Amino acid sequence: MPNLRLGLIEEIATLPLIYPLQAGWVGLSGVAANLETHPVSAATAAEMLDDGVLDAALIPSSDYPLRARSLRLLPFGLTSEKRGNSALVGLRRIDLLDKQRVAIGLAANPAQPLLRVLLKHYYNIEMMPRAEELPWPELPAQESLGVDDWEKLRATLLLGDEALAALAIIPAFERGENPEEQITVEDLNKNWWIMSGVTYTVYLLAVRRIYAEANREATDALAIACRDAIRVGNEQRPTILQVAGERAQAAGFTMDEQAATDFYAEQRYEFTPALGGALMAFYSYASALKLIPQPAALNFVE
Repeated sequence: MPNLRLGLIEEIATLPLIYPLQAGWVGLSGVAANLETHPVSAATAAEMLDDGVLDAALIPSSDYPLRARSLRLLPFGLTSEKRGNSALVGLRRIDLLDKQRVAIGLAANPAQPLLRVLLKHYYNIEMMPRAEELPWPELPAQESLGVDDWEKLRATLLLGDEALAALAIIPAFERGENPEEQITVEDLNKNWWIMSGVTYTVYLLAVRRIYAEANREATDALAIACRDAIRVGNEQRPTILQVAGERAQAAGFTMDEQAATDFYAEQRYEFTPALGGALMAFYSYASALKLIPQPAALNFVE
């Protein structure tokens, strides 16, 4: 039996689930296959499943509806409660972004439906590509936001460690009296919770349907490995917190052990029926705005 190729989105928010798998603390048991982990980006994970490059992967929840027939889900992923890993940064107050353009980096593409759901009823926003990454230590210089012309682009959408950096750094900036000159940041996951009263599932663990049907034992072993990974990650939490701190430093901000502990208290890695109902509520909002199709159901491995 060939190895099971698993794509993992590497960021601070996903560490309690993915790090034990990557570090080899847990693996596939009772099957001939070994677990082969691969780092993937949120922007390309689903496409790599489409192309058969991976057998399973964490994928953005917004990528699932278009692939509901070709994928099966395992009950794991990343669900944020009141704090998350996506953010909108504006060079002016967020409530002054009506009819403005928002710059979107490649990594942040999967967060577009969430932003549109949150703002569509209030703002006529236009999404534009952002070519460069953000060197946060140089903020708030305009060029450091990866946008050349702020007359055209007044905000930028972030995902992952980049978003956590913005949420940590920007609130510490001095605020001027002129709202046109106030750099601001909004936690989109938190805003969704305020708007809807339910959580937002950022990533789902998906398996190619063809693989799941042909390799049931390996698929079941992956589910067991993920459950073990969460347990072992809790047991080895000091190591997880240390790695989180190192990733934060690389992203240009500080996350001490207490800050990381508080952040992880707002994240969920097992995908329960209640979380599934909340995700279907988001799909309903998004499909009503014609952003993504409404899946009839979440198709789990049976």
